[in-house]
Amino acid sequence: MYSFESNQVASEFVRSRVDVPAVTRSELIGNDMRLEVASYDLGGGKFTNSYDISFLSESGQPNIEISQGLASVFERAREDPSLRVVTGAGFFFLVDQVNAVPRQYALNLALQDGQLHSFPVADRESVFVEKGRMSYERIEALGALSLNGVELSWSGALSEHDTDVRVFSNGSSVITHVRNDETGSMRVLDDSSRYTPEIDDDYVDVGLIRREDGVFVGVTTSASGGVDILTHDVVLRAHERYIHGEIPDMRVHTVGRIALDGAVQGAISVGPMLDEKNFSLHSINNDKSLGSRPPFLEVPLARTVVYDTDDGHTHIRLFDGRPGSPIFPGVTPQQAVDLIGGKEVIATGCFLDPGQTAKLAVKETDEVMSYGNTHYLQWPQLPGEKFVWTPQHGRQVASMITLR
Repeated sequence: MYSFESNQVASEFVRSRVDVPAVTRSELIGNDMRLEVASYDLGGGKFTNSYDISFLSESGQPNIEISQGLASVFERAREDPSLRVVTGAGFFFLVDQVNAVPRQYALNLALQDGQLHSFPVADRESVFVEKGRMSYERIEALGALSLNGVELSWSGALSEHDTDVRVFSNGSSVITHVRNDETGSMRVLDDSSRYTPEIDDDYVDVGLIRREDGVFVGVTTSASGGVDILTHDVVLRAHERYIHGEIPDMRVHTVGRIALDGAVQGAISVGPMLDEKNFSLHSINNDKSLGSRPPFLEVPLARTVVYDTDDGHTHIRLFDGRPGSPIFPGVTPQQAVDLIGGKEVIATGCFLDPGQTAKLAVKETDEVMSYGNTHYLQWPQLPGEKFVWTPQHGRQVASMITLR
């Protein structure tokens, strides 16, 4: 671990150690799972390093894990000897100036062990695990639920679906990048976005907390709005005829096409499908919960992709880069697709959370190796603290994909 007085000094120290082409190699990491490392020339004196995990789609025992708070991909791999690969998965509530801590960090859809942790408020592509393998598709932010035994339709507050109940979750938050002299910019929560909007009809907001058995228990009601979304697992808005002056309990039956009957073990909202025609026009670039810097413009970033190929294999592949590097900046979404398609025939797949979240932890022999974003710095939280370089750990995340 190294510490520095300023971001500039830290970046200069890290640059010469990170902006280096990887040495090409290929190795089996057990049970027909393979790691391939390579460096690709992007032209103009630029390159990216690729770390590709591949395995037969019917094997690998994939799982989606939702953290209670935020957790390290590297530490998760180290603490469980049975895990061979761990990677960050979906988007999550991320601010640098902490003025609110949400109950659920994973944004939009988050499902683990068949139980819903977080509701999607907008239609989004998702990775889900069903019958022991991963699949990828766009999941609509609507479904069916029951309030005190009465079945109703629901939809996300940022969707255009017309349903009985509207749902607010952490995906309703608004986060902006603001100028900071020391770090360049900081992510700040628009505090007004953590509260449900004003009610002017005969509707009621109900804040609910998820119980261990998957039932959401009502704990707060308001006929005027202003319910704190972040202190609840979900807030629903329903006409008062469905509430009957009570604080109801809620059971969720479906999310999009997913029935919450245990068949789908895990699911998480992610980035665009790889066959997207124009990444810059994708709706995720207008998602205010991700900050004011759209994640899928044709701008180079470190990017992680999960996809199936026509030879029956599944891949988790990270294209690495360092922000601000003139030679090692990462790849654009289209560059990632082109690099994959130049070697393999893509059947289907999607992007995971890009940028400084992209991280792979791989168990090679008895040692866990960390790939991607090894430049990562922990910023000071209090006056007088230093910038800390943590190349193995990187940024903590709210969701992970694990392979055994």
